[in-house]
Amino acid sequence: MADRSGGPRRRGVLGRLLGRTRTAPTPAESARPDPRIPQTTPAGYARWWRGLDPAERDRLVREDPAALGALDGLPAEVRDAANRRVLREYLEANTDKDVAILSRVLAVHDREPTRMYLMQFTPPSRPGAGDGLAAVSAGNPDTAKRRLVIVPGAGTDLHNIGRNIRRITRIKDEADAKAGTVGASDHAVLVWQGARAPKFGPEAARLDLALAAREPLRNFLAGLEARDPLATSTTTVYGLSYGSLVVAQAAAGTADSAAPGSAESPGFAADNVILGASPGMGEGVSGVADLRVAPGRAYALASDADSITYLPPSLHGVNPAAADSGLIRLATDPHGHHDYVEPGVGLDNVVAVFTGATDDLVPAAPRPPGGSPWKVLRHARGVVRRQESASGRRPRAAATRTRPGHRPWPRRGGRRGP
Repeated sequence: MADRSGGPRRRGVLGRLLGRTRTAPTPAESARPDPRIPQTTPAGYARWWRGLDPAERDRLVREDPAALGALDGLPAEVRDAANRRVLREYLEANTDKDVAILSRVLAVHDREPTRMYLMQFTPPSRPGAGDGLAAVSAGNPDTAKRRLVIVPGAGTDLHNIGRNIRRITRIKDEADAKAGTVGASDHAVLVWQGARAPKFGPEAARLDLALAAREPLRNFLAGLEARDPLATSTTTVYGLSYGSLVVAQAAAGTADSAAPGSAESPGFAADNVILGASPGMGEGVSGVADLRVAPGRAYALASDADSITYLPPSLHGVNPAAADSGLIRLATDPHGHHDYVEPGVGLDNVVAVFTGATDDLVPAAPRPPGGSPWKVLRHARGVVRRQESASGRRPRAAATRTRPGHRPWPRRGGRRGP
């Protein structure tokens, strides 16, 4: 029997919890298609835009910015202008703290050397809901020689877009400093929040949201590639936590609506793949041979202090840090699950892959296959204790708690006293 996600029904408490979660992305509904805009691939949109005269381009930006801003394959300048227009119109009609923060952050960086490009923006379903979609680039991805696309994990929405923009800005600054290209346009770092991510908790144990996100991610990457028809630039995709599951599924699976290699299939337009803080690569991905990248271009980051990376394969399949995956495991500091983009050895390795300085990579020994359920259980126990402490409840005692009026028996010997 199948559950609502289309997979086999899961038994027990976990199965009941999973059954109560939503099964499909719920972003705001997109605008009705403009008859002047063809239905094609990202490469087709790039060709279509090049064929328009300047007057028609300006008219489309004015009259239908929402449709243009969503088209993968259009120039970054055009998408940025269209999406910012949509953002302004939304804020004129609504009071929304999260979208206002996004608007302010973009305005601040307009006055700095590293300009931000709003590559995608879908308003939330209602003000404050946070379920809108966005993609932001630090630097122009059309002119950059190297691009790094970060796909964040569970709990990602418009509520934390400001934090993610600060992260990509810092990573771009580090890459420029490492390559000696400060002030140049050689690098662009993007955060892609172009599909609904699961919430923290049981929803992150599901695969269907990763399957729903893989085709939008492929189209986004194909749109970046379409702006560089001579293939003079390189793209690195860095999936974090649940985002690593999305990246692995996008890199391995065939197109949802077309046969691989057909004119309708966008493929997976990336040169390097990094899977960090990963719970696993998901169904159908047993190792590096299933990922559509060149040999030696797939990497894994897993902190020894991150219990999520020790999940057993029964949940999300083979872990990329395990020896049987065949990915190159890189060293990282012994930090928690949310610290992979903080300064340290792990981030240095990411920047080295991004900038092509592979001689500077610091490797790490692969882990034995199979995961470690005990590490996961200890982590879950610690989370419960922290939640109880934060809520003011007294943590549950581990040893002898007795019923009122009940005299416990001693561990050894007979009854004590009358």
